Amino acid sequence: MQISFLVMFSLPEEITYSQYTILLFLPEIVFGVVAAVLGLVNLVFGFLQISRPAEDVYKTVMIIKLVLVPFFIINFVICVMFAACFIIIPYFVLGGIILAVLFMLMTYAITLVTSVYNICYSLYRVRTLKHGFFGMIVPFIFQFFFVLDCVGSILFYIKEKNDWKMLRRSI
Repeated sequence: MQISFLVMFSLPEEITYSQYTILLFLPEIVFGVVAAVLGLVNLVFGFLQISRPAEDVYKTVMIIKLVLVPFFIINFVICVMFAACFIIIPYFVLGGIILAVLFMLMTYAITLVTSVYNICYSLYRVRTLKHGFFGMIVPFIFQFFFVLDCVGSILFYIKEKNDWKMLRRSI
C-alpha cells in the first residue's frame, strides 16, 4: 500500500491514464503475490511448532509484532486519508468501502500470519503438559484480535520466561 503512494508521486505527468493505472497497480500485484507465497510458507513453518518447536519462539514473535507497530500506524493513517477523500468525493463511496474491506483483510491476515507461531507453540506446550490449559487461554484468544495480539505475545513471553527461571532453579 505504501509502495503505491511512492509510485503515484514519482510518476511523470506525461504518461497516459492506462500507463498510470498499470504502473500504479503493478507493484501492488507483485507485492501481493510475494506476500501471499511467503505467508503460506510462514503458516507451514508455524504449524510445525506443534510437533517440532523452536525454543525462543515467543520472544521472536513478540519482537516481530512490536516491530510491525509502525507499519500498522502508517496503514491506519493511509486508511483515514482514503476515508476522508471518499467522504469529500461522494462518487467514490463504493470504492472506499471496497478499499477499507481490503485493507482490513490485509491487516488481519498479517496479524494471523504472525500469530500462528504463538498459537501452535502454545498448543504444543499444553499438549506436552508444560503449561496448563487455563493459564494459556487468555493469551491464546488474544492472538486472534488486532492490537491484543501484541499484548498476548508479551504475556506468552513473560509466562515462558518465568517457566524457564523456575526450571533453572529446580536444577
